[in-house]
Amino acid sequence: MGWHPTQKRKELYHRESRFLLVGNDTLVAFSMFRFEREDDVDLIYCYELQVAPEAQRQGLGRKIVDALVRIGKAYNMEKIVLTVFLGLCLSFGPTRCSCFCSQR
Repeated sequence: MGWHPTQKRKELYHRESRFLLVGNDTLVAFSMFRFEREDDVDLIYCYELQVAPEAQRQGLGRKIVDALVRIGKAYNMEKIVLTVFLGLCLSFGPTRCSCFCSQR
């Protein structure tokens, strides 16, 4: 667990990685995801979902997740998976992470 730059670089530059980018002149949010198959289930695995501090609390994270849901439905994916570290949930508080933590 923790930050591993070499591993993160491999994930980001993997040939099957896909990106959702939000912003006009400046990137304010993004998601990196892949179409994968785990345990005989077709799914979207969201490896990254980041929103710049100045763009937080405006619903961009929710819009990105909603876009991933629409993409998943369009490609007949059965699930969307996003790992949220418990420490991050605890630092945000139960209200902000409830949509993720309740889906375990």
